[in-house]
Amino acid sequence: MVGDERALDFICLFSGLVFHIKVKYGENMHHLYRKNKPKIVTVGFICTLLLCSSVQSSEPDLPTLPDDFEERVLRVILHRPEIIVAALRLLEEQEASAERGSAFDENDPTRAALFDRTLHGAISQERDPLLIEFSDYRCGYCGVASETVQTFTDEHDKRIRILELPILGEASRKLAKIAIAVRNLEGPFVYYDFHMALIEPDAQPKSVTLARRIAEEMLIDFDRVLRETQNPDIDKELRSNMALARKLGVSGTPAFVSKTRVEAGLQDLQTLNEMVREDDQ
Repeated sequence: MVGDERALDFICLFSGLVFHIKVKYGENMHHLYRKNKPKIVTVGFICTLLLCSSVQSSEPDLPTLPDDFEERVLRVILHRPEIIVAALRLLEEQEASAERGSAFDENDPTRAALFDRTLHGAISQERDPLLIEFSDYRCGYCGVASETVQTFTDEHDKRIRILELPILGEASRKLAKIAIAVRNLEGPFVYYDFHMALIEPDAQPKSVTLARRIAEEMLIDFDRVLRETQNPDIDKELRSNMALARKLGVSGTPAFVSKTRVEAGLQDLQTLNEMVREDDQ
C-alpha cells in the first residue's frame, strides 16, 4: 500500500535525522542524544502512526494535506536539526520544573530534612544551613561561582551545605571522593577550605596532583586521605547526592537550593540572599 511505503520512507528519514543530529553536534550532543533517544524514537513512532492514519483515512470530512507536506516538513528539520534539540531541551526544562514543584510540597518531610546541620556536607555545626549547593570540581561555572559562594558563606556564618555532584566523568568522581575523605578525616571547616581552594577557577588543571598539592599546603596527610577514599560510605553518599539532585530536578552544576526555590547555573549574591530571605516569609 502507498501508506505503508510512505511510512517506511518516513521511518528511514527520521532515523537518518537522529544520526545527523548526533554527528552535527558531536561530543556535546552525545549525552543529550543518549538521554533522549527513547523520546526521539517515541516521537518518530507517533509521527509515523499519524502519517499512516492520514494517508489511509478515507473520511471525507477530514482536512487533506498537500501531497508533499511530509517532505516539506522533513526538509525543514534536516536543514535545521537544532529545532529537535531545542524541543528536547524545552521538554527537559518542563520536566525539571514539575519535579522542582513537587520537591517542595509543604507536606513533604524531605523538605525540612535537607536543611539539618547534622547531615553530610553541612559546614556550620551550630546552626542549620540556609542554602545547599551542588557542585563539580571540573565544572568551570562552579569555579566562577565560588567567589560569590565565599561571600555568601562569610556573611551567613558558613550556613551552607555543599553536596558533591561529580557529573563530568571519572576525574570529577575521584576529586569528589578525595574532598569527602578530607571532610571525614579533618572535619567540615577544613573540608570547606580545601573545597574552596580546589574549586577556585585559577587552580588548574583539576587533578589528583592538584588536590595533593593543596592538601600538603594545608598540612593534611594526603596518603591517609587516599586510603579513606576507599570507604564504601563515600560511594553511598555520592549516590545519595545524585538521587537528591534528581528529586529536585537538578541536572547540572552549579545548582543552589533553598527551602522554597531551586536555581540552576551561576547566581549573583543578590539572588542567593533573596532565596534565603524568602524562606523567612
